[in-house]
Amino acid sequence: MTVPPPREALAAFPLSWYPFAPAADLLRGPVSRPLFGQPIVVFRTSTGRLAALDARCAHLSADLGRGAVVGECIRCPFHHWQYGTHGACTSAPGNAAPPDFARLRTFAVEERHGWLYVFSAPDPLFPLPFFPDTDPAAMLAGRPLHY
Repeated sequence: MTVPPPREALAAFPLSWYPFAPAADLLRGPVSRPLFGQPIVVFRTSTGRLAALDARCAHLSADLGRGAVVGECIRCPFHHWQYGTHGACTSAPGNAAPPDFARLRTFAVEERHGWLYVFSAPDPLFPLPFFPDTDPAAMLAGRPLHY
């Protein structure tokens, strides 16, 4: 009989897809929520690309979810540092160039049926699961039933 590993040896958040928020929440701007034991921000760029990053600005840890999308970047609400979808700072007002330390962790993100899903790593190990032999684009999401 094989003995399973102790609970302490298992990752708190295994590499997988996790539901984040309804996609409609992005209509108001970037959204930050706790996920994987830390705040994550998801935003849609001006060209429609989705991005998920650590939600804390590398400068003074401001919540980027309270910032704004500027073109293909998200801008910090405090000192207007901007981060691209790749997590690197692209602009730091008052500096000749963005500092090297200003780089945020990125996460894979996908939208399906009106929901945003975030993978717990930059590159997903597998596609967002779905029913075998079924095209996700051919399905529609129903409204949740509350009673």
